[in-house]
Amino acid sequence: MARTPSGDSGGGKCRIIARDIVVDTGKCTRCGECIELCPFGALGLGENGYPEPLVDKCTVCLACMAVCDPRAITIIPGWECPE
Repeated sequence: MARTPSGDSGGGKCRIIARDIVVDTGKCTRCGECIELCPFGALGLGENGYPEPLVDKCTVCLACMAVCDPRAITIIPGWECPE
C-alpha cells in the first residue's frame, strides 16, 4: 500500500492528487485522443494545438497516459491530506 510523506497509508483521510501534468511537445503528435478520452476534462485544446493541462480537474485516473502512444504525457502525483 502506498504511503503518504508522513507514513500514513491514507485510511480514507488522504487522497492522491495531480500536482502537475506535463505534455512533452517534442513527443506529442497533437492527435487529441487524450483530450477526447479524459472523463474529467483535465486536458483542453491549447492555442498551439497541444493539450492544455487543467490540473485542478485531474483525478489521476491515468487514462490520458494510457491512450498516448508516444508517451508524451506525465502526471506528477502528490498527496492532499486534511489538517
